[in-house]
Amino acid sequence: MSNPSDKFTIQPFPGPNDNPNVNPNPGAGAAMTTDAPGLQKLDKEKADKLEKPLSSEELKKRTEALNS
Repeated sequence: MSNPSDKFTIQPFPGPNDNPNVNPNPGAGAAMTTDAPGLQKLDKEKADKLEKPLSSEELKKRTEALNS
């Protein structure tokens, strides 16, 4: 017997109309953080603050540690 709280329903499209092909706010996604089109480059100050990527060996060690 199923629990009433386990019931799932389809929610309506959250737009001003019922057409999911029309996006009322096309810039709402995380990828659209600026109004400038195309590839965005970080300035040197922000780029220097980023962490350096891990090497393959470091990633392998971390994977083994997490999976053990």
